[in-house]
Amino acid sequence: MTGIASCEADFLDCSKHFAQLCHGEDDVTEVISMETWLGWPWLQERLGPPGSKALLTEEAARAIWSQLIPEGSQATLSDFVKLYNEVCMSCKKATAIQALLRGRTGRRSAERTLAQVQGESAEHKATVEARLAPFNPTPPCAVTQALDALTVGPNDVLYDLGCGDGCVLVAAAARGARAVGVEYDVQLAEKARKHAADAGVADLVSIVHGDACTIDLAPATKIFVYLVPAGLDCIAPSLVAAQSRGVPVASYTFTIPSLGQPAQTLIAETRAPECRVWLYNPNP
Repeated sequence: MTGIASCEADFLDCSKHFAQLCHGEDDVTEVISMETWLGWPWLQERLGPPGSKALLTEEAARAIWSQLIPEGSQATLSDFVKLYNEVCMSCKKATAIQALLRGRTGRRSAERTLAQVQGESAEHKATVEARLAPFNPTPPCAVTQALDALTVGPNDVLYDLGCGDGCVLVAAAARGARAVGVEYDVQLAEKARKHAADAGVADLVSIVHGDACTIDLAPATKIFVYLVPAGLDCIAPSLVAAQSRGVPVASYTFTIPSLGQPAQTLIAETRAPECRVWLYNPNP
């Protein structure tokens, strides 16, 4: 099936579902709210709490809506199709990441799947080297563990590679640190800036819209990363160089073999056991 035929099939299917959701509103309309979209049975089948077998959390779904629908607006049929396609892409990413975690596919095979997913949407044309972060936000318990393990404080400059919505940056700034986030997705980068402004720490937080593989880590005193293995391989030389300068590194979910054995491995009852925080101390 060609890409055009596939899109047309998706559009026809989405038209039917969208019409049903419109009739479910208090007044029959041609737009739907985020809450109506979140209640869509097809989407509900894919949502679940962090640590469950679900492909998406509700927080991730809300983030997708926020990226595609202007604040305060409702979704038209055209928007609904974009939301559907983005959810499909995120679910495919999640499946590949889960395969990596559970060892059900080879590392190269899973990363190839991620690379293919990256190229499926014209609006998200990016190489695997450029867009390397998993789809889900870092849970608060992991943020706290990572910052505690790194002993982030007022004298630090924390770099978060693949910063997403900026939750790690805001938490670091709340401890008095300066925080720099690198994010390839321009909409997430804007969301991170807004998050920092809303939290009152915009003076301590800087967001770089760019490629984590090419960023200069020289100013960093602490580093946090949440990237898939392909991304970690890409930035490994920079992380090794930082480690040799005395910079500790914390990684969420995936290990970084090039940094040696982790000094700490942190788990929590509030998330899946494979979702760990790995701390790598500086080289002596």
